[in-house]
Amino acid sequence: MKYERGLEALSLVESLSEPAIRRELRSAAMQHPATILPFTLCILSIIYLLLLSPVLGGALWAIIPLSCSGAVAAGCFFWHYSIRYSQAYARRLQEVMSMQEQEQRGLEQAELRQSLRMIYRKRGFHKVAPV
Repeated sequence: MKYERGLEALSLVESLSEPAIRRELRSAAMQHPATILPFTLCILSIIYLLLLSPVLGGALWAIIPLSCSGAVAAGCFFWHYSIRYSQAYARRLQEVMSMQEQEQRGLEQAELRQSLRMIYRKRGFHKVAPV
């Protein structure tokens, strides 16, 4: 899911820890459109209730969308963060482990190339021109 990609900036060791993955999943759950839109409506209802309803009236009309959107936002956040957490955690752990394996292979290949260059230089092969 494209909303679960927030840890690319962290190092591999930090991203393997459960608190780092939990932070990422909490952030992704909050930024999911099904959560952030009702949450925004809830905030707008609070602003109307506190600032405009004393002047314009209609506090009841602000409380209805406040309670409905607050319940929907809390439900979506709970669903994405708590219920889907174990699946997302396992998927993210697999991704990080595969990235770590690729990085390790790259380091091993670079080390092997460096060793071969040193051997060629010691034996004088760098002076031989290719045919």
